[in-house]
Amino acid sequence: MGQDISAHTEHYDLPIPSPSNELQHDVPRLVEFCTGVDALLHQQEQAIATQQQKTNALDAGKVEKVNGKGGQEITLRREDMAMGPANGATAVVFTYDAQGVITSVSETIDGNTAVATFTYNGDGTVKTIATTYKGRTRTETFAYDAGRVSGITAVEV
Repeated sequence: MGQDISAHTEHYDLPIPSPSNELQHDVPRLVEFCTGVDALLHQQEQAIATQQQKTNALDAGKVEKVNGKGGQEITLRREDMAMGPANGATAVVFTYDAQGVITSVSETIDGNTAVATFTYNGDGTVKTIATTYKGRTRTETFAYDAGRVSGITAVEV
């Protein structure tokens, strides 16, 4: 009977026994297989330990402040991570000036009102959008190049 050296695992290409092999040929293959599994498990264990160390370093004591709160007072809520919920507003009201230009947009989000106030440059392009929600204000300032938006800077207080 001939030796089958083509039998390997699908994902890690480790040698496995074959029904056409004699025991004297499969024993070294089993040793190689077990050694390979041991090495892969060790690599995974090391990767998990590294991730655990990184996770342990991310405690609230490492964060100075999130939206004015520090240390153990920090709880991650959607309003701490954005101006409002990702699902959008339940009501929206637009305000226009005498020329028909939008000056503000008010949105009701989870029963709270977010107001975005727009200012414009002399050429009619948006200069700033200041959005106030739950006592915080985020102001975005637009930069232009040849009439097109080239950048936006934002400050949140």
